[in-house]
Amino acid sequence: MSPLISVIIPTFNSEKYIKECIESVIKQTYSNWELIIVDDGSSDNTISIINSFKKEHNNLHFYKRTRVPKGANTCRNIGIHNSKGKYLIFLDSDDFLDSFCLAQRIKCMLSFPELHFGVFKTKLNMINGKIKIKSSLKTSDPLPNIIGLKHIWQTTGPIWKKSFLVKLNGFDEKYSRLQNIDLDFRALTFEGVKYKLFCEERADHIHKEGLKNLDSIFWGKASSSVELFLIQLINWLSISRRNNKYKMFLNRAAWNYLLYWWRSNSNKKIDFFIFFLKTNEVFSYRETIFIKIVLFLNELTFINYSVFRKFIDHMIRTVKHFREPNFNG
Repeated sequence: MSPLISVIIPTFNSEKYIKECIESVIKQTYSNWELIIVDDGSSDNTISIINSFKKEHNNLHFYKRTRVPKGANTCRNIGIHNSKGKYLIFLDSDDFLDSFCLAQRIKCMLSFPELHFGVFKTKLNMINGKIKIKSSLKTSDPLPNIIGLKHIWQTTGPIWKKSFLVKLNGFDEKYSRLQNIDLDFRALTFEGVKYKLFCEERADHIHKEGLKNLDSIFWGKASSSVELFLIQLINWLSISRRNNKYKMFLNRAAWNYLLYWWRSNSNKKIDFFIFFLKTNEVFSYRETIFIKIVLFLNELTFINYSVFRKFIDHMIRTVKHFREPNFNG
């Protein structure tokens, strides 16, 4: 039994790495795959490079994004729609698969046919050229990391059953950042979900770490995505009291959420954020007062990021002294 695997790559001005990325799929020891590439409006040589491969490989399918919104999420969803595989893997255009990747994953998934998705370790290609393993995946519950906006696996880490991704409605195209956090959260909290972290298997793909342009535009988009995720998270927590045990994780994570609004220079968003968390009983009255004092001091004399970061770190360390988790229900 050799089920078809669809590998989906979104591209945008990816001429620097797309050749090596495509070649990493072509060199797979597992042969029953299709490669779907969806371009987001490239203006460099990306498309010509893709077409040169397409002439020689009839299992490579190329599409252009023809609808809004622009972005990798839309491209991935177009890829999902056009895929024919039972299993799907998402690969960024500057990342690469090891030659044994698909073979290893299909073997594991066929050994556990009930799984909706499985997750595999990532190798990071650091800026200094060194390779290291991102995560051992040895955790009994990934949700606290997701709530804390921490990626314990990369985009290419999971292999998904297409039927499950369709039930999830794919990627949420409203997210300009944190799209993986959103998808992973919805997957992990889906009723009856079955998944496995294959922490004993070899890391089978390489993610290239690069320098990011962390300007005000980046932080503005990031803070808007955090806002979307926070509303979704609060709604999930309010569905059933059995989820109250995660409120403590949210309480500690929320201090880090504040950094996104701080970096986006939006006091209006910070005010909304504080009100929202206080109203939904994530922040206590005392915590809210602490933040208000810092914001007031900032208006009198600008507090730089490093000072605010120290304040947040202090609050995370001391929060347990005045707020205990409620594990009842």
